[in-house]
Amino acid sequence: MKKRIVFVRHGRQNSSKCNVDVPLSPEGVLQAELLSERLKGSCFDIMFTSTLIRARETGDIINRNLRLDVIRRERLNEIDWGDLIGLTHAERDEKYGSFLAERQLRTSDLAFPGGESGEDAYSRARPVIDEMINGPWKSIITVTHGGMIRSLIAGLLGLPFSSKLAFGDSLENTSMSEFLYDTDTGLFSMETFNDHAHLFSHPELMRSAWKQE
Repeated sequence: MKKRIVFVRHGRQNSSKCNVDVPLSPEGVLQAELLSERLKGSCFDIMFTSTLIRARETGDIINRNLRLDVIRRERLNEIDWGDLIGLTHAERDEKYGSFLAERQLRTSDLAFPGGESGEDAYSRARPVIDEMINGPWKSIITVTHGGMIRSLIAGLLGLPFSSKLAFGDSLENTSMSEFLYDTDTGLFSMETFNDHAHLFSHPELMRSAWKQE
């Protein structure tokens, strides 16, 4: 039997500071509404979300059309940015520019100073993935975060965690990445990645249009 897990990145948040727990921006609300409309009539059995505000709000908006029971799990929260949390992009680049440059080289799975690596984030989230695949549901939608989704892709496919930044130059807000889990083999396959077709007619909602401070 195959089980389906669709990972959704939350909508745009109302602050460009690093990994702060804040609500959606008006653009983020619209992104989630567009996805909700796109998913109307889709067959899901359950929704999981992280406990961070932006993921909860995104899930609630999507769920207006799906009307699913919702399970919140802190283990699905974004990868811990450690000492970078709350910094502006200018502050981040000034204080941690050399770390960020090394991270982009993908030679190792660097942990954020005072925070997590990709493998750390995956290990934290894996019990929730096990809850999903061992539960009674066949089709699951999960609202989480960009860094967590990248870490999950590497972990679920058995790839080096140092490669997590190779999965798309920009993971769009409210994009969907779909996995199938084979209950016979215990293996995952990635069916779609960064699907954001619902944003195509709204280029102003793309990450390239988001002016970061």
